[in-house]
Amino acid sequence: MENVRQTYDLFVQNQVKHTSHTLEWLPITHVDSDDTKFEFQYFLMGTHHDESFEDTVDKLQLARLRLPTQSLKLEELQALSSVQSSLSRLEIVKEFDHQDEVIKARAMPQHLSTVASMTNSGNINIYNVPEIISPQEQCEVQRLKTTLIGLEEESFALSWNKQQQGLICSASAKTIAIWDINKQNTPTVTIAEAHTDAVNDVKFSGHPAHGGNVMISTADDGHFKVWDMRDTSRFTMTYKSAEDSLCVGQFNPINENLFVVAGDSSGNICLWDMRMQLGALHEFCHHSKQVTLLEWCPSNEYLLASGSDDNKVYIWDSSLLGMEQGRHDYEDGPPELVFPHMYHTSAIEDLQWCPSSSSHFNMAIASVETNMLH
Repeated sequence: MENVRQTYDLFVQNQVKHTSHTLEWLPITHVDSDDTKFEFQYFLMGTHHDESFEDTVDKLQLARLRLPTQSLKLEELQALSSVQSSLSRLEIVKEFDHQDEVIKARAMPQHLSTVASMTNSGNINIYNVPEIISPQEQCEVQRLKTTLIGLEEESFALSWNKQQQGLICSASAKTIAIWDINKQNTPTVTIAEAHTDAVNDVKFSGHPAHGGNVMISTADDGHFKVWDMRDTSRFTMTYKSAEDSLCVGQFNPINENLFVVAGDSSGNICLWDMRMQLGALHEFCHHSKQVTLLEWCPSNEYLLASGSDDNKVYIWDSSLLGMEQGRHDYEDGPPELVFPHMYHTSAIEDLQWCPSSSSHFNMAIASVETNMLH
């Protein structure tokens, strides 16, 4: 694609020994004591063994990757391409047994050592993983803190509340459920018949202005709905945004009014403003299959990453909407498509921006497919 505005400063890929459906880039780093030009970045992952591994137990994993620090100059970064791959080999720091396969795992933002993990039974296990805070320590602790019940089946929807500690939401079938892990293992709030078809995703808004009270849900009925937890008897906004299904929705963490939804077979992503409920502001179009993952950049309100079943990760810049484009550039995509990552060979399972705004890698993305981490 000739008209893209960004290129790689660094690209690292690692083969994953066992399939992982989940990936979270954790907001912790440690300088490598052997070489201060490098630092360790940490990730939360999980395994999924197929039926051929009958006696194998799935694992929840804390992994790390050795990456160059900000002190490296551009020419030094470029020189890394000829360095042995062991410099940036994915290393499992700690793993422990997990009940059933790991569908999705996320650390509580206020207390990173508390990890929620969705199982294929629909239960959500809450684990104690102190190694996230102190990766070098070997801890003997009671791992399983509690198991949240109330869902009929497994789900990829799993979202901690960044403003209200201990709250977590998920959904299955047509029901949305919210738990407070500090109180009980059954839902404190249940929204039955939240949609007319299966709910695929539900997430809390992380914007401080929303106070942890706003959620978005997307479903196979093609609708998204915006909810206020203070009155879940009705939604505050809804729209049929797709003719088939919607897989994912995501609020902008910097601009309190913006959110995106996607998931229909067209591969398009719709940008919405909560103040303008009659229609989408814009559609990002270039994926050839449904988009299942959307992540706003935590340090730039205009940058959005999308992952799709077409095996591609795209980065979009909404500040470029409406920019003039030469006719010869049409086939390469719209002007707001600033970076395509096209080295995956299967559908994208999960993707994450680097969460630290102070890190040299604050504009970096990690993505995982069936058995490869990029």
